[in-house]
Amino acid sequence: MNVSNVSIDAIRPDPNQPRKIFDDKHISGLAESLKVEGMINPVEVDSGMMIITGECRWKAAKVAGWKEIPIIINNKELPEYERLRRQMAENLHQSAAGGSSPMNAIDVAKGYVRLIKMRTGKDYSPGGLSRTEVYGLIKDIAVELGVDEDTVLEYINLLSEPAYVIEDIRKGVPRTFYREIARVPEKYQEPLKKAISEGILKSRDSIMRLGRLAKYKPEKVEIEFLRITQKQNEDANRILNRAVELGLALKNANPNKFSPQDRNMIMLQLGSVSGSIRKFMGKLNEVKELE
Repeated sequence: MNVSNVSIDAIRPDPNQPRKIFDDKHISGLAESLKVEGMINPVEVDSGMMIITGECRWKAAKVAGWKEIPIIINNKELPEYERLRRQMAENLHQSAAGGSSPMNAIDVAKGYVRLIKMRTGKDYSPGGLSRTEVYGLIKDIAVELGVDEDTVLEYINLLSEPAYVIEDIRKGVPRTFYREIARVPEKYQEPLKKAISEGILKSRDSIMRLGRLAKYKPEKVEIEFLRITQKQNEDANRILNRAVELGLALKNANPNKFSPQDRNMIMLQLGSVSGSIRKFMGKLNEVKELE
């Protein structure tokens, strides 16, 4: 297939391509790169001048103000499945290689589901296919795209999430947040998802910590869950964080390693702190009784 230059307005995007969400910032950055490096990989189009692969490059060329664009015309009649498979492969592997912004996780999930439907003629839905059928199809698709089959299943499972979670992922919440949520006790999973949606919970590390506590220190899970999902003012956060730090320090400390002077100083300070704690706990109880 030969490379030729055509008017940038002569080609058109594929309305059925799996990538629906494009990062404007990335397109602008790619446009700047095109001005310096040119287009190393031409856009691939079919005989009707519809883009097969390279829509991001085409969009960037338009932003860069190009009047013409290098293309490769693929005159083969691509089956619908093969066209989608190639589009998915380009989006996934260019993202992984750093040559493109990551494809939105919901677009990826829907792309996988479309591939399953094309192979089976059935709409994919949990329970719609047998476990053997689903895993067999996922394995085949993973091999064709050069991706991990567990990752394919993880993406597809996102479509079983509530509508507000799907919308949050569309808006940019990383799918890895929900992978970590799946590792915490079930009763906390829905509240964690809502805390993410409400903008209270913004750190994946907090969810990972909760998962580790659930596995190794289940008695600590409830207080950690409350700490990361409830809105507190700065004073409350400071008290909570210092209380947690003190508790961990005391639990991990070995008094036998301290000198007599150190032990005396620690006992005096803890005595003072314990008095403050008792007084503050009393105030908290008074406020609680008035609620």
